[in-house]
Amino acid sequence: MERNREHAELDAALADLDEVWSLLRRASPAALDRCSVVLEGAAQRLRQWRAGEHQAPAGPAVLARARALRSAVRGAGRLLESAAAFHGRWRNVLGCLCAGYTPSGGSPAPAPAAGRLCLRG
Repeated sequence: MERNREHAELDAALADLDEVWSLLRRASPAALDRCSVVLEGAAQRLRQWRAGEHQAPAGPAVLARARALRSAVRGAGRLLESAAAFHGRWRNVLGCLCAGYTPSGGSPAPAPAAGRLCLRG
């Protein structure tokens, strides 16, 4: 019975990560807002799984799910890092277009920004 609970928690976390991937592909502000909620849910499931983990050694099925989850988390991390880099480059372009370069000529002037996305993990 304990094994089934472990499988269910990992399967639910994997389902959360599948939803995150889908949301990240949409790349809309609403999708990113929802993404943070889903990621928090997945993190909570993992904390619960780790808190009750391994009274007995994990079997191959649990290890396979854990590896799939690790891969999904790393992939989502790469997507988020790419999105942040993309946003940063466009912020530099906007700064050049709106405010020009700084007197030293090295870096573009800061772009006016209404808000930013902050993810902490």
